[in-house]
Amino acid sequence: MYEAKLACSICGGEVIAGEDGTLGTCMGCGNTLPYPKTDIKKHNRVTYLRNNYDFEKAGRITAAIMDENNEDSAVY
Repeated sequence: MYEAKLACSICGGEVIAGEDGTLGTCMGCGNTLPYPKTDIKKHNRVTYLRNNYDFEKAGRITAAIMDENNEDSAVY
């Protein structure tokens, strides 16, 4: 259900990692956002839940991601 490709939090388009691997650019709207160092499927799940106003579940998954890697700027 959730792809291994990062989805844009604004339009849902595919985000391509930049050369340095810390920022990504959406192919759909051109949005620039932090590119995660952790499991992309989990980030897509959080985006999906937030877009559907299920903030409680999104918060739990975000907390789990932070426990795995608390230095990932995309989580914050």
